Amino acid sequence: MPIWFALSFIAFQPVEISLDLVDTWKHDHIFGGYRFATSVLPDGRLAGMFQKDMPFVINKESYEQLRPRGQGPGDLQSAFGLFYGDDRLVIAEHTGKIKFFKQAGDAFEWERLVLRKAGPSGFFIDDLVFCQDRIFLAGFTMIMGRNDKITRTRVKVYDADGNFQKQLVSETGTKDDFVNHSLFKEQHLASDGKTLFFMGEESMRVWEIDGASASETRVVDLEKPAFYKPITDKHYAPKKGGGFWTNNEIDERVVFWKTTYSRVTNLEIMPEYLLVQLRTTRTSGPKFALLFYRRSDLSLAAIAYLNDLMVGVHNDKIYTFKGGNPGIDDDAGDAIVHIYRTGL
Repeated sequence: MPIWFALSFIAFQPVEISLDLVDTWKHDHIFGGYRFATSVLPDGRLAGMFQKDMPFVINKESYEQLRPRGQGPGDLQSAFGLFYGDDRLVIAEHTGKIKFFKQAGDAFEWERLVLRKAGPSGFFIDDLVFCQDRIFLAGFTMIMGRNDKITRTRVKVYDADGNFQKQLVSETGTKDDFVNHSLFKEQHLASDGKTLFFMGEESMRVWEIDGASASETRVVDLEKPAFYKPITDKHYAPKKGGGFWTNNEIDERVVFWKTTYSRVTNLEIMPEYLLVQLRTTRTSGPKFALLFYRRSDLSLAAIAYLNDLMVGVHNDKIYTFKGGNPGIDDDAGDAIVHIYRTGL
C-alpha cells in the first residue's frame, strides 16, 4: 500500500466543545510514576499500570491487582506495555518477555509466555498493541552509522510467537537533528483492531499503520492549536560537563521537561476521530487540551479543555485519571477515574 505524506498549512479555529462528566470511580489507592499504559476492556472496565504500580483492573465497584509480583508462571515483574486485543490482555516486560492472559469471565487466566527474539539493536519499550496477530512495540532505538548519522527506530513488529518481522517509523539524521535524552520521551500507539496510529510526545507528526500488512499508510503533520508551544533545546538537555543525570536529578527535572511544552500525553481512536491529548503549558486553567481529528483526512474538527489525563475510550465515552499524571501533577495520584461523554 503506498505511503503518502501530508502537511497542514491552513490554520483555522476549531470548534471548542465541552465534555459532560457522566461517571466517577473512586478507590483507596495511590498511583505512582509518570509512565503509564492503559486499555479499556469490552465490558467497560479499565486495565492499566503505572511506573510504580503492578498492572490492575478497575471499575466503579473494585480495584484489583491483575497478577502478583514474582517470577512464576503468570507472575509479573517489570511491566512496561499493556494492551487488550483479540480477547487477550498482553503485557510486555523489558526482560524480553511478552505475557498473554486469556479473559475468562471477569478474570484473566495465564495463557502463555512469548520470548521476544532480538531485532536490530536494543529497544526501550513505551507502548504496546496486539493487532492482527502481531505484536507492535513502540519505544526508542538508536543505531550509529557512517558520517555521524543516527537512525532512530520507534516501532518494532513481531509475530505472535515473538519473532522479529520489521521495524517502522525510522528517522535518520545527524546528532543535532534529535534532542538528547530521547529515552525519557514517551511514544504512543493506538489501535481499533485493524488500524494503528503512532505519535511521539515531542511533535504533531502522526503515522498511520495498517495492521494486516504492518505497513505505514499515511504520515501527517497534524494541524497545531493556537496555544501550541514546541519543544526546545532545554527539554531533555544533557548534563552540563557530560555524564548522566542521577535518578534523583531526573526526578527533579521531569516536571519541567514534561509540562513546559505542548507534549503529546496520549492518543486514542474513536470510530470517526483520532483523539490527541496535549499539555496546554498554562500556569492557570486547564492543563490539557483534547483534539479531535477527523479520521477521513486527519483535519482538526474540535477541541476540548480539561484537567484530567485521557487513558482510554469506550464507545462514546472518554476515560481519564483525575488531576493528570501522578508522576508530574501535584493534584494527581488518587485512584479516581472520570468518565466523560462528548456530543460529537
